[in-house]
Amino acid sequence: GFSLQMKAVPKMLGTIKSEWNPLTFLISFKLETDLGILKQKAIASFEKYKVDMVVANELKTRRNQVIIYHSDGSEQVLKMEQ
Repeated sequence: GFSLQMKAVPKMLGTIKSEWNPLTFLISFKLETDLGILKQKAIASFEKYKVDMVVANELKTRRNQVIIYHSDGSEQVLKMEQ
């Protein structure tokens, strides 16, 4: 059989730019159940982790829609054609 043990680890997103490489193009991923919370958390990632882009999904549409938030404040909604 197969056994997998997992442990919580600290988030490292903030460390990537502040300590490792400030020129890195950093992308964060978010998944939430509420679209309003999703946008708030995505926008907070720009300030908190200094990310350049957030790829975000709402749980109920995660398989056919993604929202890309850019650090310049713009956003794109990409929908998969069915």
